[in-house]
Amino acid sequence: MTAVTSDDDKIKVRMYAILREAVGKKEIIITLARGSTVKTLKKKILQEHPPLISFNSQFIISVNHKVVMEDTIISPKDVIAVL
Repeated sequence: MTAVTSDDDKIKVRMYAILREAVGKKEIIITLARGSTVKTLKKKILQEHPPLISFNSQFIISVNHKVVMEDTIISPKDVIAVL
C-alpha cells in the first residue's frame, strides 16, 4: 500500500447499474496523485475493487457528464461516473 502525500487527491467516483451492484456502493473514493489521468483512475479502481475486473472492457468513465478519453486529466472537483 502506498502512502498518501499532500500531492494526492481524493477522487469521488459515482457507480451506476451493475457496477454499483458489483461494488456494493453508489460512490467510492479513490486516492490518486495530483494530475492523474482517467487511465490511471481506471487502473486504481480495478486494483481496489477486483469484482469490477470482469467488466473492465465494458465500463466507461465520464467526467463532468461527458464521456472522455483515457488521457484526460482529472481533479477532485470533477464529477466522475463509471457507467
